[in-house]
Amino acid sequence: MVEAKIAFREVGQGPLLILLHGYAGTVLHWDTVVQKLKSNFRVVVPNLTHLYMSRQPLTFSEQIEVFAGFLRENFLQDGEECPQIHLAGMSYGAALLWGVALKYPALVSKTILINPMPPDPIPLFQIPVLRSIFRLPLNPRSIYLILRTPLGRFFLKRAAQVFRIERADHWDRLDGLHGRKLLFVCHVIERFAFILKSENWAAWKMRLEAWTHPALMIYDHADPLFQEKTYSRFQELIGCKETQELQNAGHIATHTCGAEIAEMIKDYLDVKAGTTAA
Repeated sequence: MVEAKIAFREVGQGPLLILLHGYAGTVLHWDTVVQKLKSNFRVVVPNLTHLYMSRQPLTFSEQIEVFAGFLRENFLQDGEECPQIHLAGMSYGAALLWGVALKYPALVSKTILINPMPPDPIPLFQIPVLRSIFRLPLNPRSIYLILRTPLGRFFLKRAAQVFRIERADHWDRLDGLHGRKLLFVCHVIERFAFILKSENWAAWKMRLEAWTHPALMIYDHADPLFQEKTYSRFQELIGCKETQELQNAGHIATHTCGAEIAEMIKDYLDVKAGTTAA
C-alpha cells in the first residue's frame, strides 16, 4: 500500500473546510483566505508536498487513495459514514479535489474549484514552451541539461511566473541556481511530468461527466496557464452552474485575490461568523 505523510495546519471553529494548494505550491498561498474564514469555519490546510514529492513516485490515482485515507483518519468520527467536509482546491489541488469526490463521494460535501487543472492538461497549456518541454521524454539528467540552455532559462521564467509568483524573479537566474537547488528543481519538474503522463485521463473524463457534487468554480478569464475556453469546457463537463470570475488574479489566484475569494467561499457555503452548523 502506498503511503505519504500529510501534515496540516488547523485554525478556527465551525463547519470543516479543507483547502488544497497546487503543485509545487505552499500552504502560505492560502494565508489571506484562512484569515478571512477562520471565524466562520474550522479551516484545515494540508501540506501536500509529501504527497506528490514522496520518495516513491505516486500516480494521480495513488495520490487520490492516500488523500482519501488522510481524510478518513483525521476527520471521520468513530461510526460516522458521511462526514460533512467542504473541500476547496486550487489548480492541481482542485484536481485532487475532483478525484477524491468522484472516487469517494461520501467523503465530500460541497466543493470549490479555483482555476482547476482539467484531465490531461499538457495539450491545454497555453504557454508553448510548457507544452513543448512536458511533451519530451524527461528524466533528471535530460531536465538538468535542458535547464542549462536558453530554452531552459525561458521555461523556468515562464513556469515561475505561473506557479510560484513569489519566486518568479529568482528561478530564471541560473547563475544562482546550481548544485542542490538546481537538482531539486529538476526533481520537481520530473515528478510533475511523471504525474501528468502516467495517468489514464480518458477514464477520469468519463467519470467527470457523472459529477454530482455541489460545486462553485472560480477562475480568471486571463489565467496565463489555461485559456478561458478550457475552463468553460470543464464547467460544462461537470455541469457546474455556479461560477465566479476573477480579474487579473493569475493562476495562483489566492496569492493575489485571497480576500475576494474568501468572500466568494463564504457566500457560496452560506455560513455566518460564529456558527457551528453548515
